[in-house]
Amino acid sequence: MKQFAFAILCIVVFLLIGCAASPGLRESPGRGLRVADHAFCIRIENKEPAGTGTSFSSTVGRVYLWTVIEGAQGPTSIRHVWYYEDERWLVTPLTITSQRFRTWSYFTIRPDLTGKWHVQVEDRNGNVLGSYPFTIRK
Repeated sequence: MKQFAFAILCIVVFLLIGCAASPGLRESPGRGLRVADHAFCIRIENKEPAGTGTSFSSTVGRVYLWTVIEGAQGPTSIRHVWYYEDERWLVTPLTITSQRFRTWSYFTIRPDLTGKWHVQVEDRNGNVLGSYPFTIRK
């Protein structure tokens, strides 16, 4: 019984030391990272969105999601997860290197992909920081 209690104590100490030694690795919604701004657009010019909207023609070519991420306590990552009619189509990992950081991803739209889309912005642990809809029309 003493060996079992000692093993449990060792595990608890190990977990506590691990948590204290790695601050900032467990970002959660409401703390740490947040989407400060976002826009859908058809191009990026000088790190800013151009041709913004929430509804685009099926002949648009590319649709970009431009985001401003705030709250990073050091280099970290996020991802843009693109959904078409609630089916995941693309996951784009993005690296965040400063406390306020502009980044973007894009999806090349085929003419047959009309309908409802949305992009989820997730932190490195899969926590959703925001979900943003747009439409592709004929």
